[in-house]
This record gives sequence, C-alpha cells and structure tokens, in this order.
Amino acid sequence: MFKTVILSILFAQSPFQNQIEFSGRKWGIFTNYDKMSESQFTKDGVFVDSLGYLHLRAWRVKTDSGYRYFASGVISTDKHLYGVYKFETYGNLSSFFNTCFAPFLYDWDKGVYEIDIEYSRWSKKSNNPGNYNIHYMPSGKHYKKHFDFYLPDSMVDAFHYIYLFPDSVVFKTTVIENKKEKTCGYWVVKDKRFIPHRPVYIEIYLWWPYRNRKGEDTGDIVLKSVEFIPVTSDKNKK
Repeated sequence: MFKTVILSILFAQSPFQNQIEFSGRKWGIFTNYDKMSESQFTKDGVFVDSLGYLHLRAWRVKTDSGYRYFASGVISTDKHLYGVYKFETYGNLSSFFNTCFAPFLYDWDKGVYEIDIEYSRWSKKSNNPGNYNIHYMPSGKHYKKHFDFYLPDSMVDAFHYIYLFPDSVVFKTTVIENKKEKTCGYWVVKDKRFIPHRPVYIEIYLWWPYRNRKGEDTGDIVLKSVEFIPVTSDKNKK
C-alpha cells in the first residue's frame, strides 16, 4: 500500500500520468513537450495490440508555419539495478533517419546515470544505424562514451541486451537469422564512473532528435517483450 501511494505521487508530479500494461508490468506514457527537439510526446502514438505487443509511433505533420513533430515514450513504474535487461523488437532498425528509437535505462529520480541503446542515422545516410551510449552526469558535468555498429538493412526480429553489473555494463544486439540469434553489436564498459549504484527505470522512446525536411514522415517500432532478469554475481556475464 505504501509503495502504491509513493508511485502515485511520483507519477502525478511527472509528465506521464497515463499508464498502460505491457510485458507483465505497468508503464507511464510521456505527454510532455521537448523544446530542444520540438517533439510533442503524446499517448496517441502508444498502444498495445491483441497479441500484447507494444507499438510506438513518431510522425510529423506539415502546417502553414512548418512541421509539427509528434513522438512516443514510456517509462516503467518500477525500477531495478543489477541484472539483464532484454528488449525484443520487430521492425526495420536501420530505417530511422531523423527519428530515433531508444530502449534505455535512466536514473530518473536523480538524473545522474543513463545507459542507452539507440537506432538512428542522425540525418545522414552514411552514419551507422546502431548506437550505444553511456552517460554520467554529476552536478554541472556530463561525461559520455559512445559505440557505433551496423545492422542488416531489412525487417528483422531483434534482441537488445543491457547487462548491468557492479563492475561493468555490457551491451549486445542480436538479429534472428535462420531461427538463431546473430550478434551484430557488442560493447563492454568498465569505467566505474558510469555504473549506477542505485536502481534505474526502463524507458523506451521513439522521437525526433532532428528536424531535417528530408527523410521519413513517420517512424514505427513494435516491442514484443521487455524482461528484467536479476543476477547476484558478475559471474553470470554472457
């Protein structure tokens, strides 16, 4: 009961009062405006279908004064620390040109740690569509590490892993080929500045970091599942 009251207060003060149920947990839906990207996050681009899959959509609308940019984002109402965070998606992960799909972990309460998987070409066709980023943002400072990787240029089933351990963060992306997982992205970070020491939330975005007039008018992604597997020892790394 006490936990429920605390969560209700938290979400009443934040930009995600609307909730959905997906993959065995509750999620808050973002409904705020991001001034930097001009992305309007809205519940209209978020829904769970009859199979229990989560759909996120980003789109732009041309008006007399230019374009308006609509985006989608959800955040878990619970948080975790060490373990394996696993996201399963269906969609063309190499197709995001101006839009960005990002399943990631964030220290929402303090805003100090962020662990990102991102798929976007950042408005340039030659850019790698797969990106890993890790952030440490103590008072007034911002430290960041980055890793790029390629993806098959096709509609794919894919898995996205964040292994969060006391001494490291491991990223892995696999695509399904011939009913088997094939690794196309892998990165290990052992700099302890970037490793959270308190629980983090799971967030999933599909948004517009760029407002290039060329490129897609819409972006779509389907998440089949999100899973957290707790571990008690870094001996379980894969």
